Amino acid sequence: MKMPMVEVLGIVVAVCVMAMVGCAPQTESGQNGAAGLGEQTGEALDAAAGNTADATSGIVEKAGEIKDAAVEKTVDAAEATADAAKDASDQAVEKSGELLEDAGAAAEEAGEEMQN
Repeated sequence: MKMPMVEVLGIVVAVCVMAMVGCAPQTESGQNGAAGLGEQTGEALDAAAGNTADATSGIVEKAGEIKDAAVEKTVDAAEATADAAKDASDQAVEKSGELLEDAGAAAEEAGEEMQN
C-alpha cells in the first residue's frame, strides 16, 4: 500500500522531533519532564503541520497550473484540427466543382458532336 509523500514526511518529522526531545540535555532546573517534552513536541508538530500545509498548497497550486496549461493546449489543438478540416473541405468542394464543370463541358461537347 503506497502512502502519500506528505504522510511519510509528517511521520518522519514527528519521529525525529521525539528523538531530539528525548535526547535533549536537562535544563538548569533539572526538568526535562513531560511538560517540557509535551510543549516541545507540540511546537514541533505545529511546525511540521505548517510545513506540510505549505507543501500541500504548493502541490495543489502547481497541479492547477499544469491542468490549466493542458486545457489550453487541448483547445489550441482542437482549433487547429478544426481549421485544417475546414481548409481540406473547402479544397474538396472547389475540386469537385472543377470536376463537375469539366464533366459538363465534356457532356456538352459530346452532345454537339451527336447533333452534327
